[in-house]
Amino acid sequence: MLGILPIVNAGGKNIARSATGRLAMEYVWLPSALLPHNGVTWESEGDNAAAATFQIGGESVKIHITVKENGSLNDVTCLRWSDKTKDGAWGFVMFGATVAHEGSFGGYAVPTAVTAGWRFNGNTRFEFFQAEIKNAEYR
Repeated sequence: MLGILPIVNAGGKNIARSATGRLAMEYVWLPSALLPHNGVTWESEGDNAAAATFQIGGESVKIHITVKENGSLNDVTCLRWSDKTKDGAWGFVMFGATVAHEGSFGGYAVPTAVTAGWRFNGNTRFEFFQAEIKNAEYR
């Protein structure tokens, strides 16, 4: 709260591993990071879907991306390390983000309205993050 009162104070190996998944998902805001010359391999998962696999901090990460008929981003998902499992133990949980709108900044088409959450593929989905991007600068 305004930098005065910490809302979340967590650390350790599990939090760092979870952050790897979050960073992987955030690559959609810098699409050039997902180019093959950065060590990313792509595979088709259907007409409107693909998966990108790459390394972050020595850990292999795979994100799944679907696009709308017009080619704009629809959603992105990955298995992310979390304690949001049924029994509260640490393990991989489906995490995802849905894109409501896209915008173009500095020649990049990026999500501008996003909702994200845990258990993206199930009926116990827990959305906890919403963002609206009004401007982006790439240097």
